[in-house]
Amino acid sequence: VDCIVSPSASHGQQLSNWGWRGPHAVVHNGLDLDLYAGATLWNDRPMDVGYWSSPDRGLHHLLRAWPLVVAEIPNARLHVFYEIDRYLEFALNTVGPYGERARELQRLLLIAKLDKSITFHGAVPRNHLAPIQKQCRVMAYPYDPVAYCEGFATSVCCGLAAGCLVMTTRKDALPSLYGDGAYWIEPPPNNATSLAAQVATGLHGGLPNQSEILRRAQEIAAGYDWSAAARQMEAACRGTNWVNMET
Repeated sequence: VDCIVSPSASHGQQLSNWGWRGPHAVVHNGLDLDLYAGATLWNDRPMDVGYWSSPDRGLHHLLRAWPLVVAEIPNARLHVFYEIDRYLEFALNTVGPYGERARELQRLLLIAKLDKSITFHGAVPRNHLAPIQKQCRVMAYPYDPVAYCEGFATSVCCGLAAGCLVMTTRKDALPSLYGDGAYWIEPPPNNATSLAAQVATGLHGGLPNQSEILRRAQEIAAGYDWSAAARQMEAACRGTNWVNMET
């Protein structure tokens, strides 16, 4: 191997922690921006919230906070995507913090699946997911991984492109990629009361600089289309964008 392709500079820097001492080249993941054309204007959207990422990366925080969101906004609705049951089949018997998280999530799901304000869609193709994303006011992604995980977070980029207010945390590659196009949850998302208050305020459009965040989200997402990724891959093949880390 001459060079490893990483989806972000943050991921490239992380490679040395996993034993790689050679060069890397940044080639971002890409979006089909046409999927997100014609999105509903933000103020015309229902009070819908979406979570479309792996359940081990923060869904447990959102499910704990969700009843408090509905208490504040009775017509709020949560859309959850992913094959959660299949994930649990594997993860429940895993040792360490990964297994502990799966077991916590399983307990929360017993309650959440009875909540009529939550829809569990399972895994769907992206062209079926996009119309729902374009109706959500908020992508709530209280990202809290067990270890470094998101080198790009395409799910976040999709939320930006769909015109959602993306609410997430300053971890892994996210702040370096999405900067002022996302709302950064503070304090840590394990505080259900605080998380619920921020989600509810976001649904109402009342977070600091929210209109500017939404504007920047569209600009940032537009820079991550497949044509940009193709140019970066061409540069990687030519060896013109390799980065040599200190060993």
